[in-house]
Amino acid sequence: MSQNRLQHSTNGLLRTLQISSIRLFVFVEGPSDQFFISELVNSIRIKRNMGRAEIILSREITGTGGGKRRLLQFFAHLRRKKQLSGDSFGKRFECIFFLDKDVDDIRRTRKRSHHLIYTEYYQMENHVFRETDLIHAAAAAASLPKDDVLGVIGDPSAWLRKTAEAWRDWVVLCIISALGEISSENTYSVPSRINHDSYGSLNPQAVSDALSLMETRSGMQPQAFNSLHDKALRLVNRHYKRGLHDKIFKGKWYLGFLAHELKSSLGNKLANQNGLEERLLSSALAILDFEGAWANQFQAPLEDAARRLT
Repeated sequence: MSQNRLQHSTNGLLRTLQISSIRLFVFVEGPSDQFFISELVNSIRIKRNMGRAEIILSREITGTGGGKRRLLQFFAHLRRKKQLSGDSFGKRFECIFFLDKDVDDIRRTRKRSHHLIYTEYYQMENHVFRETDLIHAAAAAASLPKDDVLGVIGDPSAWLRKTAEAWRDWVVLCIISALGEISSENTYSVPSRINHDSYGSLNPQAVSDALSLMETRSGMQPQAFNSLHDKALRLVNRHYKRGLHDKIFKGKWYLGFLAHELKSSLGNKLANQNGLEERLLSSALAILDFEGAWANQFQAPLEDAARRLT
C-alpha cells in the first residue's frame, strides 16, 4: 500500500489485502498505536521469517464512529465473508485487530476471536507508563536532568497510583455513564470536570451537580439510578483496592498529569512547554523494552497467528 493511503471501502480494502504480497495485516485504532504495535509484531515476524507486516489505521477504512468502532465493523465484515484469514493468489494471509480494552469487559461487550487482541489495561498508554523507565522518559522529553524529574515524580509506581487516586471519583462518574449508556459530559473522552482546574482537589459540589444531571438524563427512577451509582462505586473501589486501577483509569490521562506537574514544578527550566504530552509519550515508547515479560500477553496471540501462516 502507498505511503499516503486513502480511505478504502470495506470490499475495496478486502480486495487489496487479497492481492497484496503481504501475509500479515494488523489493524490499529489510531496513529499513536502504530509504533507500539509494530514493535510487538516485528519480533514475531523476524523470528518466523514472515516478511513485512502491514499496519493499517482505522481511518483508512470507511465506516461510522471512532476508530475502534470502524475496526469492529470491518472485523465483522471479514468474519461474515470468512476472510479473517484465507488463501488467495497463491499466498496465505492473516488479519489481526489490536483494540484498547476500554471498559468493554465491564459492559460485557468484549468480543472473542483469535483475530482480536485486546489490551489488558484500559488502553495502550497504561502499558507504556507501567513498563517504561518513567524518570528517564520524562527527563528526555522535557530536556531536564533526571534528578529534577525524580524530585517531581518520586517512585514511578507510587506516582501512578497517586495519580489514579486523584481522579477516583471521576472514574466512578465515567463508569456510571458507560454502564448506564447515559449521554453526559462525564465520560472517558475528557479530563475530570469535578476537580478544581482538572488537576486540583476534588470539588464536592461539582460531583453532586454531575450526579443530579446524570440522573435526570438517564430517565431512571431515583432508586434505579442510586443502584447504578452504588454498582459503579463498588466496582471502582474493588479495582483500586486490588491495585487494578489501570484497568479502569485511562492511560492517556497520565500524560496530562505528568505534563501538568512538570510545568508546575519545573516550568522555568523547560526549554519548550508546547507539545510536552506528545513528547512524553514518544520518549516513553522509545525506551520501552518490548522483549520484557509484560509483552508476552500480546506476543502469544501473534505467535499463534504466525503458526497459522505456516
